[in-house]
Amino acid sequence: MTTLTREHKADSYDAGFPGTFITGNTFPVNLFRRKAEVIPESFGHYLARLRAGNWESYWGHANTLSAVNSLCGVDLTPREDRPALTTDAAGFPVLYGKSYRECWVLTPEYRPGYRPAIGVEVAPDDILSWQTLRILWHN
Repeated sequence: MTTLTREHKADSYDAGFPGTFITGNTFPVNLFRRKAEVIPESFGHYLARLRAGNWESYWGHANTLSAVNSLCGVDLTPREDRPALTTDAAGFPVLYGKSYRECWVLTPEYRPGYRPAIGVEVAPDDILSWQTLRILWHN
């Protein structure tokens, strides 16, 4: 199990972790329809948000799902296989019919020159680290 290594400063989006968010292995750039911030974050902050609950997963790459579940100690399997994100009339992302203003993206960084084969599970040794990004959409 991973331990949290850094305290993070609470802000209006996560003071007491009240808000819901979506999480996945990427976020489609064609769905940015309004101003948003993309913030590199600590993995510890991500874990704290996951463990607090109130999230939905749209993880789309089955070949890294086992590795990320093991890393996080939380099952990020989405409710349905490869769910599609859309946007609402205001330009916020929508998953399972609900609009969100926050998304966390956890993307594997592979060893140099490595590109996973389609349908083949990625071995943990092929993942050097994980990039953690937080996307916030503003009113």
